[in-house]
Amino acid sequence: MTRLDTAIRKYLVSDITSVLFRLLRALFSRKNVIGTESEGDMVVICQYCKKPAKFVDSKIIYGKSYGMIYLCKECNAYVGVHKGTSRPLGILANAELREWKKKAHASFDPLWKTKLMTRREAYEWLAKQMGKSLEKCHIGMFDVSECEQVVDLVTQYN
Repeated sequence: MTRLDTAIRKYLVSDITSVLFRLLRALFSRKNVIGTESEGDMVVICQYCKKPAKFVDSKIIYGKSYGMIYLCKECNAYVGVHKGTSRPLGILANAELREWKKKAHASFDPLWKTKLMTRREAYEWLAKQMGKSLEKCHIGMFDVSECEQVVDLVTQYN
């Protein structure tokens, strides 16, 4: 075996190990994204079936294109992306979670849309109430129980 063969094998093994490590980390954490957009290897993992979601046009869901989404067809779970990027807006959501996200936004958004407080102040309040950092306090990242908590907290606030 030549030095070139050895170098190629070493590179392939380290690259495969890196990808496997990131895949396992995503599967066993609440984080559903592997890699970064700048790396060009972003993979979104469905938290329900643990399989990679496909990056597709939202026309598949809505009948009209509103941009790209990540979709797990098997679980009917999807999430939109930040405009002009492939970065997900949150976690994949199945039908139950999508309904709870709507309820959470319906109760929470009036806090800042009615100028009761600024949007940032509203999220700071919510983060404090939920014991989260401001960076991790986004309804798009919440699961069902966290969305239920948002509704309860806002109800108590009002």
